[in-house]
Amino acid sequence: MQLSSNLKSSHKIAIILFAITFLTVSIYWQVIRFPFILFDDNTYVTSNPHVLSGLTIEGVRWAFTTFSSGNWHPLTWISHMLDVNMFGLDAGYHHLANLVFHLLCTSVLFLLMYRMTGDLWASALVATLFGVHPLHVESVVWIAERKDLLCTLFWFLGLWSYLKYVESKSLFLYFMVIISFLAGLLCKPMIVSFPILLVLIDYWPLQRLKWADKPDKIGKISQLIIFYEKIPLFLLSIIFSIITYIAQSAGSAVNTAEMVPFYARVFNAIISYGKYLLKVFYPISLSIFYPHPWDTSMSIPGWETAVSITILTFISYVFFRTARRSPFLIMGWLWYLIALLPTIGIVQVGGQAMADRYMYVPSIGIFIILAGTLKLAVTRYHRLNILIPTAVCIFIGANGLVAWRQAGMWQSSVVLFEQSLQQNPTSWLMHHNLAVAYGEEGKYAEAIRHYEEALRIWPGYLPSRFGLATILSKQGRTAEAIFHYEEVLKVNPDSAEAHNNLGMTLVDAGRVGEAIEHYRNALRLMPDHPMIKKNIEKALIQQNSHHP
Repeated sequence: MQLSSNLKSSHKIAIILFAITFLTVSIYWQVIRFPFILFDDNTYVTSNPHVLSGLTIEGVRWAFTTFSSGNWHPLTWISHMLDVNMFGLDAGYHHLANLVFHLLCTSVLFLLMYRMTGDLWASALVATLFGVHPLHVESVVWIAERKDLLCTLFWFLGLWSYLKYVESKSLFLYFMVIISFLAGLLCKPMIVSFPILLVLIDYWPLQRLKWADKPDKIGKISQLIIFYEKIPLFLLSIIFSIITYIAQSAGSAVNTAEMVPFYARVFNAIISYGKYLLKVFYPISLSIFYPHPWDTSMSIPGWETAVSITILTFISYVFFRTARRSPFLIMGWLWYLIALLPTIGIVQVGGQAMADRYMYVPSIGIFIILAGTLKLAVTRYHRLNILIPTAVCIFIGANGLVAWRQAGMWQSSVVLFEQSLQQNPTSWLMHHNLAVAYGEEGKYAEAIRHYEEALRIWPGYLPSRFGLATILSKQGRTAEAIFHYEEVLKVNPDSAEAHNNLGMTLVDAGRVGEAIEHYRNALRLMPDHPMIKKNIEKALIQQNSHHP
């Protein structure tokens, strides 16, 4: 009888995994036709000489020693190198690799939830929403966000090892928890909250951490052990938090307090918690970039802060009050708040107010709340047995359709950036990126228009000024191009590229002597650059031909 029951359970698990996989693949299969995009994909793959060389000893050494892109994530770099080894620069296969990692994360999450709770259908709902939710499109479709997927996979494997460790107290499994955590940290530091989330799992569903008004002596000791066993994990979190801050500071990714004051970061974090929660249930106006209000010279709306504080406080109060009767509520809520904390913007990195990809793991907490609440409703109100499954299917289907549409926006850089600008027309970065994309397509008039708009919003953004100068030079508008190159060099006189490009533009304008001076400055900054050497040789020949 037990064998028959186990077989039936195995069949159900296999069917559920197949269904989740089918739904997820139906949404994302389209992306294997999509190219790399002109936003970080070039930094991570297409224009990165270390990655383009494939997996080599020198490449591995570079991966473990570089703070490139403001991060230290050597396993992520190695993953991209392996892709290049296997697939070259065929973007479809790079997308396919991302999809495979997402499917693995989704499947492991389902098995994790089922092993922890023993509830097949609630676990299936959590995993299905994880697989198809529109907020996760960015992490799956963006090749440069491979780090999200790898980090999450190691995160889930670490949770699996922890469950096995709790059952057996095996020292080997304890080391597997540490190794999985370390591997996740080497992919992306968002996993730093892992030890705290283990404590949440100890509370529910493992029930190792009891809620007791007056615990006895044995209870106190056992609960202290739960915290002591996580000390190595907390130490790793602290070490990698420091490394991450150093890496992001070295890459100029961390905005200083002068750029975004502390109060503005706190208010934006509070608002973002509310907006993320809304987007879980109403995923509209999704964008690859949400500009920070402070970054666009906009004030942070006081009413949004007040509403968000009120909602977050009310939910927290209700869930704490019901913690004994329904522990999954407070566990899921704290999972959401804590898992999102490293990326909520208290330490401001980049110019975004929030990002869909930051919800890849935190959203699980909300899915747990939703699944547990629906199960409770079905148990207590039998008349809802048909209504609730129907509503769940509609909700999953609606999310799947929105995710399919959002994934389709990644068919080209132009389409993606235009869609983002429709949501955030004051985004200087999206105007800049769209200008670059139009420039790549040879649509120079559109490129100039968006470069100029980016500079109108942020006059000091040098990449836009440099890009505008380059396009103007290609169009033969040398006087305007020279002006913008000179503006770049006023702010950044050590830009070899600006000196070199200004030299080429000055040659076109017949000002060869001035061009040579800029070539010399470029060569001083980049002595081994072959193009600069060639340019200065040609300019000297041209100058000598006019002055024999």
